[in-house]
Amino acid sequence: MRNDYPEITEKINNIGTTAFGSCPNLKTLKYPITSITFTTDIFTGSTKLNTIEIYGTGSMQPYTHGNQPWNSIKNQIEIITFGEGIDRIGNYSFEETGKLHTINWGGVKQIGEQSFASSGLANVSISTSVTTIETNAFKNCKSLTTVEYPVSATSYSTNIFEGCEKLTTLKIIGEGSMKNCTTETDQPWNSIRKQITTIIIGDQVTTIGAYSFVETSITTIEIPASV
Repeated sequence: MRNDYPEITEKINNIGTTAFGSCPNLKTLKYPITSITFTTDIFTGSTKLNTIEIYGTGSMQPYTHGNQPWNSIKNQIEIITFGEGIDRIGNYSFEETGKLHTINWGGVKQIGEQSFASSGLANVSISTSVTTIETNAFKNCKSLTTVEYPVSATSYSTNIFEGCEKLTTLKIIGEGSMKNCTTETDQPWNSIRKQITTIIIGDQVTTIGAYSFVETSITTIEIPASV
């Protein structure tokens, strides 16, 4: 096992306190979705660890606020990669990852509650494989300015982006029709809709859904010939 890139195998069911503490060369962690008993200080003092790869088949285990294996170094995490077999990102998995700038989605279909809340994301392109985004998934991402949102994500909470005070630009991506919202407050971006100024419709989108951008502050909109 490389000391700068350990792989925790799916056979592991318990990781003791500071098991990988103060590993000066540790940069990337490969971590399984299997249920593991852990302490939140496993990686304390491993100051170069900034990349996490989640692998396996199925759903990540759900976490709670402040209770993740990488909690003690979460403010160092910059890059997260999900394997093609990952269906669901566990609740609170990467909250408060203040330096996060890149997410490689793999085959993710569901983004759990508060998965990336209060993270450092400035821009996020949500994969077209995603179908479900749960409550407060990107809550209080204070640097977030631009979101690419897929038409495939038709199951969602209306407060996904609550508290993202700089979010002003939406790009709708993917192939096909946007979901028809049922009311004036039934959009994924409902909680911040009045601050949206720029909307870009991707060139493979064929229909703009009912109520999609009602009561936004649009100054610029790009609609392709495909609509």
